[in-house]
Amino acid sequence: KIDSGAAMKGFRYLNLDCVDFRGRVTWDDGPSRLLFQNLDCVRGRTRYRLDGAMDLGESESMDFGGEVPAGGNVADFVGIFDSLTKPYWWFPRGVTGPMSGRMRVHGGISLSEMKVDASVEGTRWEYLGERFSKVSIRGGYDRGRYFVSDFDGTKRIGRVHGSISVDSKSNYEWKVSTENLSLSDLDHVASLDIPLRGSLSGTSWGKGPEGSVESKTDLRLTDLVLRG
Repeated sequence: KIDSGAAMKGFRYLNLDCVDFRGRVTWDDGPSRLLFQNLDCVRGRTRYRLDGAMDLGESESMDFGGEVPAGGNVADFVGIFDSLTKPYWWFPRGVTGPMSGRMRVHGGISLSEMKVDASVEGTRWEYLGERFSKVSIRGGYDRGRYFVSDFDGTKRIGRVHGSISVDSKSNYEWKVSTENLSLSDLDHVASLDIPLRGSLSGTSWGKGPEGSVESKTDLRLTDLVLRG
């Protein structure tokens, strides 16, 4: 058994742009396991803790748990997946804002066998010029399939919630809806300073392979008032 402290900058694994880290790393030659204990990790302005193990024997598996305490930034977190998500235009690379969260990376040590489960809570997020006062996300990666199983974002009054997934063969599935959303909730509309008020409700769903997706979107504007 080899037990030592370790530090590394710009650590990458399977195209995951991970972190700079410092902590204890142990190699146990008997079961061919690499143990990571109490790793203090940093990516950008965000710090988090990581513990876990890689079994490099016959099972070739891993199981890591990470926790981002309050004070992290979601831009640093999603940046870990930049290389993996380049083909996906919808991935929110430009999102910013405070966050906390948990993540588990487990399964096989290759991308085709790896799983990631993540949960994130945030406040005051901004994306594409739209601001959200509160955000909750559950999602991850499952052996080639990327997914957000539950997204819930609160604007000033209304909410946007939904889910989306895409697999390794570019089969998409999504569902998005709004609740109690007003025109003043939309920052792009509010910035125009037009004396227009109303309620916006909508749903959108879709399913199928890229290029042949079957989808439907329904938007309704009610209680419209133009103030003079």
